[in-house]
Amino acid sequence: MNNELKVILQEKSGEKKNKKIEDISKKLQKIEKLNADFVTLNKKIKTIRELVDEKTTNTKKLLCQTIEKFIILLIKKYGMKSFAKWEKETIAGIINEELETLANYDYKSETLQNAIDQFITFQKENMSKYEKELAQESYKLMMDEFDLDFEEGDLDFDKINDPAFKKQFEEKIRAKQKEQQDRQKQFEKEQKIEKTDIDFQKIYKKLAKLAHPDLYKSESEKAVKEEQMQRLTKAWDERDYYELLMLWLEIDPENTIELEITEKNQKNIIAQLNKKITEIEAETYRVKFHFGDTAFYYQFNAPSEKGINTKIEKYKKTLDKNSEMTALKHIDVEKTKTFKIILNEIYESNQQDDFDDFLTNFGMDFDED
Repeated sequence: MNNELKVILQEKSGEKKNKKIEDISKKLQKIEKLNADFVTLNKKIKTIRELVDEKTTNTKKLLCQTIEKFIILLIKKYGMKSFAKWEKETIAGIINEELETLANYDYKSETLQNAIDQFITFQKENMSKYEKELAQESYKLMMDEFDLDFEEGDLDFDKINDPAFKKQFEEKIRAKQKEQQDRQKQFEKEQKIEKTDIDFQKIYKKLAKLAHPDLYKSESEKAVKEEQMQRLTKAWDERDYYELLMLWLEIDPENTIELEITEKNQKNIIAQLNKKITEIEAETYRVKFHFGDTAFYYQFNAPSEKGINTKIEKYKKTLDKNSEMTALKHIDVEKTKTFKIILNEIYESNQQDDFDDFLTNFGMDFDED
């Protein structure tokens, strides 16, 4: 397609070789390759996802249920009067770590939620008057950071676990997010209008006339024109000059609108195409490494399906081992005497870590003998 475009533009320019057109053609070629690679990447991610789900869903479910039972036991221990305040603080730390693990697996259940509600109730019961005031103040500050509008009476720390308040909080968060998104869209729209290339605005208008659905000779042609018009409108709204060029080639292959690359518009076209390249490269990177539902690609990707399966089997063994370790921890926690010894070891280790951090912050380093 890029060769076609290059030939058309060079014919219009009357030159056998035009550096401006060559540069644009190379950019278009790179974008085409990046887009093709991105499609291939997503297909591979889909294949890997299906294999991972097929082979590990039951193993992950077993692990999550094992952790859930462990959390419920920890919360039960947390509510017992036989544990000192420092012990309960240590237990709370373990509970939060285990909850974070379940969150990483996106595990939810009514049983788990009921246990969490009970944990929050226990925490509030164990708070001193000063701690409650501090928590209430932190709670208000959190609402302020979210810029959420609540009545003063609603900002009660004791309501944090109330289902009605949770629903109200979620609704306000969604409304605030929509408000921010609308502002961002308006800002981007204004920015695009400011940077609009006049020559390409004319091209868009000419293409819109050619692609208008009313100019059809058959029902099949009408459907094609409607689809082209939708893509054209989207490309213009987003100032996607790459898509606009591709649509021009599709809608007007004979160049009846006489698109010509000039010194005036070439610089802006190159800038827009460079931006498109950066966007695709950034999106590819995010999909590989940062998106929660696709970043596993790097963990399981291999040249062949056999290699992928080998990595999945290794992952399954890790899940099984974690289940076994959690079950063993469960047994230790059931025995209050053993659990207290473990809590003391954790507490002393944390104290030592805090002291080491303190020394490090002051640039002190003592050799251990």
